[in-house]
Amino acid sequence: MPAKLGIKNRRHVSIAATITLINLLYHFHYFLSTDVTNTSTLVNDKRSVSSNQTSVICPPIRPKNSFEVPTPFNLNKYKPKIVDYSAIPVCERPWKNNRVFVLETRREYLMPKAFCTLESLAIHMGNNWCVTMLMLNLDQRKNPDQLLKLTRTHLNLKILKIDPDSVVKGGPFDGIFKSAQFHQAAQKDLQDIHYSEILKVALLYNYGGIFVDLDTIALKSLDLAPEFLVRNANGHISNSLMKFKRWSFMLLRYVSNIWTDYSPENFAKMDFILSGVVEDHCKHMLKDVKGIDMSDARVQECDGVSIFGHKAQIIAPFADNHAKETIFNTTHSDTFQKILDQSGSSLLHYAGHLNGNYETEVHIKTDQSLFAKTIRKQCPLTVAFFDTA
Repeated sequence: MPAKLGIKNRRHVSIAATITLINLLYHFHYFLSTDVTNTSTLVNDKRSVSSNQTSVICPPIRPKNSFEVPTPFNLNKYKPKIVDYSAIPVCERPWKNNRVFVLETRREYLMPKAFCTLESLAIHMGNNWCVTMLMLNLDQRKNPDQLLKLTRTHLNLKILKIDPDSVVKGGPFDGIFKSAQFHQAAQKDLQDIHYSEILKVALLYNYGGIFVDLDTIALKSLDLAPEFLVRNANGHISNSLMKFKRWSFMLLRYVSNIWTDYSPENFAKMDFILSGVVEDHCKHMLKDVKGIDMSDARVQECDGVSIFGHKAQIIAPFADNHAKETIFNTTHSDTFQKILDQSGSSLLHYAGHLNGNYETEVHIKTDQSLFAKTIRKQCPLTVAFFDTA
């Protein structure tokens, strides 16, 4: 039989067991307090050790929801949180969760152009879709009668004020609007643009549906396919018109790249990120080293997403940076009207420079530009409300 331990020996065993327990508790607490959510690889933090010790690599300690040190998503293991659909109010009728999202992130009121955007969408999307206009600031004292009549005439239209943090809460962008990088965008007068670029993706990822830029006029229904992207007249994939199902994997790749490549001083980078994501994603899914064909095909399929080429002319075939020479041209509007009619396009996108704002007002009741003619044809209430746009 083993000899009984003396009091002194028992005391040593007790001390050793206590030290071991403290070490276990410390490492267990460290494991719980370290945020490793949504990461496939952690940035290595090589801490200095003494020369007689083996070099070790420890995982970094970073605060939750930190965008100060972007870490790529683990796309294969990311599990979206269940989103409460009641967070985004729906229209007065049951709309089968079909939503068309539009955003206003700069102004606290709707310009006449925006009235036409909403009116044309409400008309062409029909009663199976809820057109949801989301604004960071909404002053209902601006054009109150027009707002009331517009929403009462089109019951599939809602205009809501939202808190941007609540839209991204619990999703991949949680915390980005409170990050130091995002607030740097304000110094470049780009914050409202970045709000829009991030919120449009967050809304589609969390809820699914169609996103349409504010500086557009709908000419037909935009329910073109279960999921789709569109090339503009320049051949680039545009994020001004997108449709995705909730938690789309291709959209998650876009989210991941926006997150890791976020640049507060860059205006157009997110457009280029989308084109790169589609190229890489389709190359992987199709197992084709050439990736998706960047030619003039009318439509291609990639992982369930229809990618309409510029020859499909879903967006009217006028380059964004030449809108003043085409869409706003008053001397050759018949020529551009003919081009638009022959294209069979579903959407007129009239952004010509930063934010799509134009200093000169267009008299929509009398002006002979394609822009004014399209408003008169597609937006009768807007024409009744306003003289200029």
